[in-house]
Amino acid sequence: MISITSTILAILPVLSTLVSANPIAARTSNVSVTFIGAADAQYTLDIPASSTWTPTNNVLSISHISTSAGGPCVFFGVDGVVFVAPAEGGYGDVGPPQTIAGGICGPFPGSDYGMW
Repeated sequence: MISITSTILAILPVLSTLVSANPIAARTSNVSVTFIGAADAQYTLDIPASSTWTPTNNVLSISHISTSAGGPCVFFGVDGVVFVAPAEGGYGDVGPPQTIAGGICGPFPGSDYGMW
């Protein structure tokens, strides 16, 4: 019994150090998004799946968008198009073709409450 008590007392300082340590920063996954224009012109961005706005900063007129899994994602064109990509990723057409201003990937507000 004494050896068990001694062992517990010996590891208490180690446990208290672990408990008081700063938590590991949350890791944000990314969704790989390829924006495809005419004549196979394209660019790819890694967009964080953190439900935050990410601008594309590219004026290429986009006809198609391809996303990896990790969304869902929503992209907004300068002429009003809204393109929604499912969480499992995929490929879709943007119509009419236009510059994509940016997008949001990750859980949509309200998705935890059955709103989407």
